[in-house]
Amino acid sequence: MIAEKEKAHLCVQIIERFAPYMDSSTEQFHKMGLMISNFGLLVESFSELPEDKKAEFMTFIKLFNNYIEHASRNFADLRDFYSFMTLTTNTLIAEFKTAIGVE
Repeated sequence: MIAEKEKAHLCVQIIERFAPYMDSSTEQFHKMGLMISNFGLLVESFSELPEDKKAEFMTFIKLFNNYIEHASRNFADLRDFYSFMTLTTNTLIAEFKTAIGVE
C-alpha cells in the first residue's frame, strides 16, 4: 500500500511539472498555425519572382516544411505522453484509494 501511495505521489509530481511545459507547447503550436496561415499569403506574393529566385525560395520552403513537420510530430508525441501520464496517475490514485478503502 505504501508503494502505491508513493507511485501515485510521484506521478502527480511529474504531471504538475510537465503540465506547464505542455501548456506552453500547446500555445506555441497554435501560434505556429497562425504563422503558417500568414506565411501562405507571403508565398502567394512571390508569384511574380523570376524563375531563378523562385528556385532559391523553394529551398527555404522545403526547410520550413521540414521544420513544421518535425514540430508537429514533437507536439503530438508530447500530447500522447501527457495523456499517458494523466491516465497512469488517475489509475494509480484510484488503486490507492481502493486499497485504503476510500472508494
